[in-house]
Amino acid sequence: PVGLSHPDGRDGRRLVHAAADLRRLEPRKRSAAAAQFNYAELCFALDLHYGLKESHDIRDFDTVFDDVGFRELLLDPEPVVGAEHGTV
Repeated sequence: PVGLSHPDGRDGRRLVHAAADLRRLEPRKRSAAAAQFNYAELCFALDLHYGLKESHDIRDFDTVFDDVGFRELLLDPEPVVGAEHGTV
């Protein structure tokens, strides 16, 4: 299919099927440690790779998430909470 070819020539259909399988899984509650780890990884990735931090006057994404009220949602051990509030 168009748009599914990998730069090294592999077919991307396996990835599409794997993603469909993941969507069928029921969300499970995660530990507070896992929620904190995932949140820290998200902040780290955005702090490191978001290219418009200076122009948008962003010091760090932990502050941004706290300012807009997403920090508590992203740290909630119940994975559906963020989805219900439109954050994921």
